[in-house]
Amino acid sequence: MRMVRTADPNVDCNELGNLVAAFCYSLKERLRGINTMEQFSVLLNNQRQIGYVDAAKNKPLAISQLITDWLHVNSEMCRERAEVWRTAESYMALLIDAQGGLERIAQTPIPFSYVVQINQILGAYLITLPFALFHAFGWYTVPAVVLISFSLLGVEQAGLMMEDPFGVGDSSDLNLDGICNAILTNMKFMSMEYEPLVDKVPLLSEKKRVGISVL
Repeated sequence: MRMVRTADPNVDCNELGNLVAAFCYSLKERLRGINTMEQFSVLLNNQRQIGYVDAAKNKPLAISQLITDWLHVNSEMCRERAEVWRTAESYMALLIDAQGGLERIAQTPIPFSYVVQINQILGAYLITLPFALFHAFGWYTVPAVVLISFSLLGVEQAGLMMEDPFGVGDSSDLNLDGICNAILTNMKFMSMEYEPLVDKVPLLSEKKRVGISVL
């Protein structure tokens, strides 16, 4: 989500950055089946927000509501830039859509009957494979069967591991912790107080006055 920047002193973009980062951390925990706030409670801006999110079963959705509320409140304070806030709300909708897509992946397991059927077919194939290869390869059948079995069983295991890419402790799982940490760092950087660059650039006449050539 692109940070909403404003020069209005009454608008604290730090609050928005904290909420966006908290949304990401809470979504990570939800995808892993964890329903605690240990990692992101410090990112919420006050006790009211902490109590609201803590009471919610779907914590990412609760935080997205807090972000929407923040946008509504601050859009009233900055009416002259209403289009910026409309754009921010469209990004908020994308965040919610992303949550729905990730939860569908996490909550849609491979059917048990499919796993059993694959195991039965694969087992029968590997048991009968030596008899089919022995006449052609002789004793070379042994290393050939070992190699083929290793390859096919590895492919099966990889498919099972892809069923849940959001876990913890497996080298094949997505690095959600690193992604969330990077988002938090970016939010902190983007929500820092800033001065528009245009205020730091001398006027054209001033450039000429100090002897700077302008192409």
